Amino acid sequence: MNIKVPLVLSISDAVIFRLSTNETRADNPPGIATSGYDDAFREPVVYDTTQGASIGDRVVDRIELDPIRVPCQVETTLFESLAMAYQGNLQQGEMALVFDISTLQLLNLMDTCSNKPIFGVGDRVSAIEKHNLVGVNAVSFSGPGMYFKEMFPASWGFNDSYNLWVGIIVSRDAGTV
Repeated sequence: MNIKVPLVLSISDAVIFRLSTNETRADNPPGIATSGYDDAFREPVVYDTTQGASIGDRVVDRIELDPIRVPCQVETTLFESLAMAYQGNLQQGEMALVFDISTLQLLNLMDTCSNKPIFGVGDRVSAIEKHNLVGVNAVSFSGPGMYFKEMFPASWGFNDSYNLWVGIIVSRDAGTV
């Protein structure tokens, strides 16, 4: 007997911009790099626009796919906490987004070969919207948004397999890929 328990708390929609690895790889950024994607580090190339630039002045050679809106449950731990850094206060935030596998399958957001979501580490979340209300933000993020740091399956529940995916998103400067 398989019993599936869906998300039970308030559901929101994460607006996710997936990194287009192929298009980013094909791009030729300024400087010595000939590709916009570094295969060794599995991330977009970062470059400075001016001599002696700071992290905030860096540019990421990043090409993204159209946004997808994914129903999720939001869990916060360190959102808007402050930490001391070399030059003063550094905003650090972290949230967990919980996704139901049945919903992801219904929306064709699961890779059928790997049985993993088609979004994940390195993809960007620009906002959390109220569920099914496109453009009505429940949470807006400063700058470009927050980025997935990790994705993992969770909650074996009553099934013979897990039924949730958890994505940890963090705030960071775009130039610190």
